[in-house]
Amino acid sequence: MFIIRGTKGRSKILEYGRFKCPSCKIEATYYFLEMRKYFTFFWIPLFPINDGVNHIECQECSTPFNPSFFQKSVPETSNNQNE
Repeated sequence: MFIIRGTKGRSKILEYGRFKCPSCKIEATYYFLEMRKYFTFFWIPLFPINDGVNHIECQECSTPFNPSFFQKSVPETSNNQNE
């Protein structure tokens, strides 16, 4: 009897939107992805074996970028309330 085990990478889309890609220089859709490696038994992924690696990928040219490249600007909210 053969026992087949191994690993397989899987990705999950955490967020998506539009940005100007520095690689292809056009307005394109991006995916913020989390890549995790899973232990497989007879080609069935059973459980993750790492914490995952995040990256941003342009959907036009498929260029991956480090998440630190893409910093969302969050509008500041004031906690000062005049009553």
